[in-house]
Amino acid sequence: MESTGIARSDASALADLQLHWGSAYEIGLDGDVWLATFRGTADELRAHTSSELRVLIRADYRYRQQAGPARRTGSGGGQGMIRGERMSL
Repeated sequence: MESTGIARSDASALADLQLHWGSAYEIGLDGDVWLATFRGTADELRAHTSSELRVLIRADYRYRQQAGPARRTGSGGGQGMIRGERMSL
């Protein structure tokens, strides 16, 4: 572990996700939960690993591109929903 409390491999994976998807999503790591929120919305994606989150982001982004402008901005009834939830509570 580094002094920041995040493993070097996780820090690298987080930086890579932010580099590639940071303009569209706010991406973070909270403990062992990887999070991505589409900018300008409350739509949140959660995963157990960075790889799972990357898959969810790609699918979500592709969906938003196909759905048109209303979905990309979060309007139209989808605001606040959590998509791609794979967490077991």
